[in-house]
Amino acid sequence: TCATFEVLRNFHTMTLQGKISAFDYYHALALLTDGYGLEPLPVNWLPSFVLMMHQWRNLKMLKRGACGHAESGVEGAQPGELAVQYRPCPILNVNVTPSMLKGLEADRSAASPSMVVWGC
Repeated sequence: TCATFEVLRNFHTMTLQGKISAFDYYHALALLTDGYGLEPLPVNWLPSFVLMMHQWRNLKMLKRGACGHAESGVEGAQPGELAVQYRPCPILNVNVTPSMLKGLEADRSAASPSMVVWGC
């Protein structure tokens, strides 16, 4: 079983933007190639396609995390190392200076995150 990079890119984009499942995507491809339905669809395609997509997404994540250029390679990636930091979170010396924290010492409620739940 194989898939072209174009199919993997296309499915990745469609599933992120259009929320299309692998089942629906495969049947759309089948209609594009054989609109009359003369040839039966392969029976055991979904596990292979889903596995290819998991590998594709993992490789894209490793590529974006620059693990391919590391001396230890992919095996050197630690759990959570490829996670993207949430920008609004205060990180000392990155987006919050020590002088900003001095003013917040007295008022802890301003520095702590809060959650609002709206009820109907």
